Amino acid sequence: MATIVENIESKKRFVLIGSSFSYFKEVTENRFFKFLRNTEQGEFEVITISNEKGEILFKNADEFKVVEIDGKPISEILRWQQ
Repeated sequence: MATIVENIESKKRFVLIGSSFSYFKEVTENRFFKFLRNTEQGEFEVITISNEKGEILFKNADEFKVVEIDGKPISEILRWQQ
């Protein structure tokens, strides 16, 4: 089952290999005052895709949309459910 995704901006297509959700929290100490700490945290969704050369790429999921599954447009697949 092949899932094809398209970059929203460039319209270039890729094969979707997988997806992941990640959360991070980074704590750094102040160089001069050890009791002061800077905390940065966030979350992001990442997809793993492959291009026409078979290269594996990790990209931000917000930049892509699903356009085909098994050669059928996503709109055709979802139409029968409504």
